[in-house]
Amino acid sequence: MKIGFDMAFAQTPANDRGVGVYTRQLIKSIQLLGQEHCYYYFQPDSPNTKEELMEQMKAFISENKIDIYHIHSTFDYYNYFSLHRNWFGDAKLAVTLYDIIPLLFENQYLPLPEMKEHYMQNLEFVKSCDIIFAISDTTKQDAVEQLNINPEKIKVIYGGLCDHFSRENQLMETKWNGTKKPYILYVGGCDYRKNLDRLIEAFAKVNHRLKNKYQLIIAGNIPEDQRFFIKLNIKKANVTEDVLFTGFVSNEELVQLYKGAELFAFPSLYEGFGLPVLEAMACGVPVLTSNTSALKEIAGEAAYLVNPKNINEIAQGMEHLLTNTETRNTLVKRGFKRVKQFQWTNVAKRVLKGYQQLFE
Repeated sequence: MKIGFDMAFAQTPANDRGVGVYTRQLIKSIQLLGQEHCYYYFQPDSPNTKEELMEQMKAFISENKIDIYHIHSTFDYYNYFSLHRNWFGDAKLAVTLYDIIPLLFENQYLPLPEMKEHYMQNLEFVKSCDIIFAISDTTKQDAVEQLNINPEKIKVIYGGLCDHFSRENQLMETKWNGTKKPYILYVGGCDYRKNLDRLIEAFAKVNHRLKNKYQLIIAGNIPEDQRFFIKLNIKKANVTEDVLFTGFVSNEELVQLYKGAELFAFPSLYEGFGLPVLEAMACGVPVLTSNTSALKEIAGEAAYLVNPKNINEIAQGMEHLLTNTETRNTLVKRGFKRVKQFQWTNVAKRVLKGYQQLFE
């Protein structure tokens, strides 16, 4: 087969977020496993109009005689253009669907009519594709229930860990030593669903009860203007001295941060997958996460699950994991077993099987 990969995400901020990390690992795994196929890569050449983008795509499909074209992120597409099925001729279309979070939290993510219109156009394109690869069963169920998509069209492929989280690589890394106190770690962004306000308030309750023994480390490239509002909540909770921001961290530093943590706390309101949960487990850190969305699905019985909207429940869970050695050790052991179920080789197998089924 001649397989075309849409690389437009690499020209957007998505390249440095989960979409970029996931897609690069997926493409690498597909190529290793399916060496009998030919692979092609499309990147838009600065189109100024939708018509220019359409012509570039049509030329790419035609000149390379593409059998299957895989779009990895329609929602991060170049210059806010929406794609259309008739641009791709007879080529089969595959699309990766990470979540439909903006639709589930419409007031926060789609506050303007034009934003919702564009998002819904993207969803219509997703529905028009020949096969949809969902990264969790939660995402599949959301697509079926909210978008009325035939479940037979959606294949759940999950995800895996990047190479730097392999047992061999992370054993080579030392623990992070950027703080003098034991610390609780959070990794991710700061948008509404990440639930940072409740995490900070829960941390404050726990830390005050435990005589300010711990710090909360917020790891990730959070812009200074957004930090300003987070810091207001930190000040209000009276933990200014015990909440630290790392800014951008390299893969090696991220592993070090996980390895040095007493606890990984990720009480997100909603995730389509929840990769940081697996990353923490791979590094031998006990995990607290939410009993909702794909987080419950991915964590299984290898994490302490809480209601992410209940600050007291988050705080109680954190305190229990910080003070109960038996529970911590049990979750760490379960975590090592759990991550073995999420391998990129298996993801690639599911995708290649999905491609092949389109021609049967």
